[in-house]
Amino acid sequence: MRHIVSIAFACLLFVGCGQPTNTAHVAPGNPSVIVLTGHTAYLWSAKWSPDGTKIATVCQESVRIWDAKTGDVLRILPMPNLDLVSASLDLPMSGLEYRIFSGMWQYRIFGGMQPRVSDAEFSPDGQSIAIVGGNDAAALIVSVETGRELRRLARQVRAAQFVAWSPDGRKLVTAAFPADATGVATNPLIWDATTGEVLTTLQGHDPTLRPDNTTRSGFVRFAAFSPDGTKIVTTGRDETARLWDVATGTELHKWESRQEYPARMVMDSVVLPVSTTAVFSPDGKKVATGTGHGFVRVWDVESGEMLYKLAEPISDSRSIVFSPDGTKIATTTHDATDATVRMFGVDNIVRIWDAETGEELHKLEGHPGIVNRIAFSPDGTKIATTCILSVRIWDVATGQELQKFEEHRAYVHTIAFSPDGTRVVFATAGNVARIWTLE
Repeated sequence: MRHIVSIAFACLLFVGCGQPTNTAHVAPGNPSVIVLTGHTAYLWSAKWSPDGTKIATVCQESVRIWDAKTGDVLRILPMPNLDLVSASLDLPMSGLEYRIFSGMWQYRIFGGMQPRVSDAEFSPDGQSIAIVGGNDAAALIVSVETGRELRRLARQVRAAQFVAWSPDGRKLVTAAFPADATGVATNPLIWDATTGEVLTTLQGHDPTLRPDNTTRSGFVRFAAFSPDGTKIVTTGRDETARLWDVATGTELHKWESRQEYPARMVMDSVVLPVSTTAVFSPDGKKVATGTGHGFVRVWDVESGEMLYKLAEPISDSRSIVFSPDGTKIATTTHDATDATVRMFGVDNIVRIWDAETGEELHKLEGHPGIVNRIAFSPDGTKIATTCILSVRIWDVATGQELQKFEEHRAYVHTIAFSPDGTRVVFATAGNVARIWTLE
């Protein structure tokens, strides 16, 4: 018999099953929190619509649209053909079989793999939402109001694992999983969102497994448009970030972003794959890149030259954030004196840096567990941080804690402020999202 368990950040994750209930309720004893329940599988993220009236939650089996004020389910959106999405790799780990699954390691222990949705993103005008996942190599553009499929983008070799809109809503970028067990990956594609035609293919990331079998396959893990929509930055398992011209597909710059400290995460002599993230500054003139267990580097977009390197290595590649005015950068960082940090490369510290000089401004301490997600408020005056035991709101100017929420007991995958900055939504591994109205 063949079975599956997921490992992410050295934690075991079990997917719950059952019938969806699609309910929302006020948290007991805390009227400022609305709890969104109904997903029956692993919850990836929760995202605000641009006008703040709706929330989209994304899990393995569905995308749900919620009324952000009442918590009512407005719609369960149609999915791409959901089939098995994975790439098997024969790697030594107690005779088990590794699988790549949206950056999470899968190996056979308990039986069966469920189909999955990878990502969903609201269009800039909030009228439609792009959904990727499944195994029919398609991305769907769906009407938020009616739930009707507007367009199907179906020329990707394999199922896309992420999607991003251009700022004007006229284009999309997607990239897919490795095509087969050899780890060969497909290139990111830029699409015309109106016609569904492929405009440009971005070729450059190393598409293969490393000869030493360290599993660093080069499939692209992340992409983002620049604020003016003329450039795209992509990151891959080849531990590089690359800057592209949207109109021509020409590679403009290539930036290395290697793991450096502490030592690479290793299990049974197998080097675990890492993800690199790249983030544009709000004015589009800088890009910050970082790899989990490596340093953040800030680059000049025009010249491609490195401006500076932050003094402390980061603990999670997805926790690099510019403030809305571009004057600050927030990261989670290492503390090598802690035994947990030495083993897993993560700790409970958030640092705020001057984005012009790279100097440290504040160190936020107080979380009782590993900090994994951070977000600035739209006006840049507050920052939200999460760990498995608490969500906290801080004053950016002083570094002082303002509020905390400690009623969840699950890994937080995403946190985001509402467009008006009065609420946050966060999604947890317990298949639940919460809307928290701040004081």
